Amino acid sequence: MSVKEKVSHAIQLINTILSRANLEESDKNALLQVKRTLLEIEADLIGIQHICELVISDAIKLGKYFKLRFLEGTTIPRTEEKSSLKEYILRTWQVGQVMTSKDLTAIIGDEKKAKEILEELLKAKLIRIAKAEWNEGEVIVHYERIA
Repeated sequence: MSVKEKVSHAIQLINTILSRANLEESDKNALLQVKRTLLEIEADLIGIQHICELVISDAIKLGKYFKLRFLEGTTIPRTEEKSSLKEYILRTWQVGQVMTSKDLTAIIGDEKKAKEILEELLKAKLIRIAKAEWNEGEVIVHYERIA
């Protein structure tokens, strides 16, 4: 049971106790004060949860930003021959590492050359398709370096 659920449960228990008619006024006041404090705690927890969600969202954006900057830093000049591009990809892509087709296209700089190189690497059994997913109307293929 989460902290938020425990607080909600405690508030429900207090409401049950308050609904009894045989409590003294001082006891009711004390329980109402406890209930008020628990409601404040619940509001604080909701605020903390919201802040955590914002931090996670910003961390994901930052991770994507740095990944893009890294890929831009490793982009090869477009005038390279396909064989040297293939060699470069094999040198920089570690065995077991997974990259998307977008990542590889960003490194190579040309979508057509990237597709050709990926086909060659697949035929040579140096990479395999780890998974494919549908994202906003676009297929994203994840490739894993296996040899």
